[in-house]
Amino acid sequence: MHLVSVFQHSVYLELALLDLERTGIPKEKILALSLDKGNFNYLSSVRASHQEGQSYVDLLFIGGMLGMLLGGIYGFVLDFGPVIWGLIGMIGGAVVGLLVEFLLSGPKMFKRTTTADVVLIVDCSDAQTAAVERILWQHQPLGVAKQPMSTAD
Repeated sequence: MHLVSVFQHSVYLELALLDLERTGIPKEKILALSLDKGNFNYLSSVRASHQEGQSYVDLLFIGGMLGMLLGGIYGFVLDFGPVIWGLIGMIGGAVVGLLVEFLLSGPKMFKRTTTADVVLIVDCSDAQTAAVERILWQHQPLGVAKQPMSTAD
């Protein structure tokens, strides 16, 4: 059975390779192919790696904090007191922060921007297939596929 999986260059790929060797898959049965990206632009890769770690909830927390602060301050002069107005301000500020973040980032907020870097092909017996597939899924691949070996070989 051939198991084909796609990974990013990361420590998870290395850990997957180590776990595969620990389960008894010899190195000769594991093929890791790094994909050639063609013309590599260093500045765009730095920009992409910076955006990859971008958090979309920062404005939500900031808006919630500011709303809670203002609700707590003005709650001393309003009915229900500062605690209730602080909670109302926190929820309202969080909603406003989320709306602002959605308006600024738009649909790209929900897009997956990861790219495939390494194709890993594992040649194993049918008895080892479940264990190898479990190991691959534990190490955050972008995808895993199974292909039975042809009997004509």
